[in-house]
Amino acid sequence: MRRTPRRSARPPPHQPPGNRVHHLDVPYEHVETEGASPLGRWLSDQRRAYRAGTAAGERAAERTAELEELGIVWDTADAAFEQNLAAARAYYELHGTLAAPRNATILDIAIGQYLTNIRRPGGLGKNPGRALRRAAALAAIAPDCNPRELGWTVDRQRHYAYLAQLLAEGARLTAVVPGVTRTAKTSDAGSPPNDGTGLS
Repeated sequence: MRRTPRRSARPPPHQPPGNRVHHLDVPYEHVETEGASPLGRWLSDQRRAYRAGTAAGERAAERTAELEELGIVWDTADAAFEQNLAAARAYYELHGTLAAPRNATILDIAIGQYLTNIRRPGGLGKNPGRALRRAAALAAIAPDCNPRELGWTVDRQRHYAYLAQLLAEGARLTAVVPGVTRTAKTSDAGSPPNDGTGLS
């Protein structure tokens, strides 16, 4: 089966030599200089050989060590999960829930869409062991990170969390009536994050 190159919002495949980004997570089709073999394809081949344990040749161990010195990420899926996990942690610290609306963003990550995607069957990956580890990492942030497993909707979970915050801040239950909205707190960067919703 032939793999289709991954599409991303990264820079175009050819970058002038002076425009280096100082990491080894490059697109599959990336070419460093005109006429050279694609760096992205070569790195992908190195990752594949590393995972399969098929790196061969006298210099295989040395090449692996050199790539690690340069900061290669052997498993880009795990690296992406860790980045999204950090965003989920930041969102939870700000909002007290991972029941983010689909359009929520934080740390330049579309966390709402990401959380929506991972709640779907198979959303944490095809490998059952990896999926369990990822679910445990999310549950360590918020045990109710997937409200559907508990028998209610994401909207209900979000509204419950916001109501709990209002009450903790001194609001009286009788003062919370239809139409009361929750406004986003200001982020560390000084601008309110897009939480996409309120209580109503």
